[in-house]
Amino acid sequence: MQTLSDFSSDSPSAEHITFLHANGFPPGTYASFLSEISSLGRISTLEHRPLWTKEAPKFLNWGVYADDAIKTLEREVKSPVWLVGHSMGGAISLLIARKAPHLVKGVVGLDPVTISSRFLAFSRMAFRLWPDKPKMIRGALGRPHQFDSHRTAFEFYRTKRAFSDVADKELMDYVWAAHAPSDNGVDLRYSGAWEACVYRSPPNLWRCFDRIKKPIHILGGEHSYVIVPNVAERLKQLKNVQFNSIDAGHLMPMEKPQETAAFVRECISRYET
Repeated sequence: MQTLSDFSSDSPSAEHITFLHANGFPPGTYASFLSEISSLGRISTLEHRPLWTKEAPKFLNWGVYADDAIKTLEREVKSPVWLVGHSMGGAISLLIARKAPHLVKGVVGLDPVTISSRFLAFSRMAFRLWPDKPKMIRGALGRPHQFDSHRTAFEFYRTKRAFSDVADKELMDYVWAAHAPSDNGVDLRYSGAWEACVYRSPPNLWRCFDRIKKPIHILGGEHSYVIVPNVAERLKQLKNVQFNSIDAGHLMPMEKPQETAAFVRECISRYET
């Protein structure tokens, strides 16, 4: 069962921020970033279904992850929270704000998965016709699931282009968060099958924005492959969305944890009562 885990806590009067992680990146990955926003108050995290359900379906609507979080928040919080989410977590945060506004003070999305309508239609068709053929799916399914040690895993990821702008400390945070000790060394906690399932089932966030009556702040990565320039321009035109960008890629909370955290602190602090 999903539950909230406290990363840090403060006085009862401080803000409560719930952080939602990206596809394949458990909450511990974000230790540096979360430490930087801890001055805001209580910081809690939750783990999405791929971290507590072994078997992965081929497809799963992201609304299921939002429903999981809604049940958890309804059970465990006494007042509305700020949702801060990265990538998939940012998208899920917006789905939660649409479905259960009574639980939400506002949303800060860090490069949330926001796909242009035309590309979304094309990708959905491609995933249905060839669910295992797209490059990103093959990469997820073919990734190593076992290493001799956390150090060996670190050395493997250190050579990968995706992590080239991530410092050693933040990369090791990911390694420790994403790999659990086993009889044979360390095993990947978030399977490639689940990662692929998430990739195959992206939501249409454009249906959310005009229905959410809470504050929405979005930070895009200027070098991101997710919020690409035409998507950023469309987001800037939405009246109920405050859009900013940062000189970073999609992994901004790991690449630039201090700068990303400063954005989050500024967004949430302006609403303090």
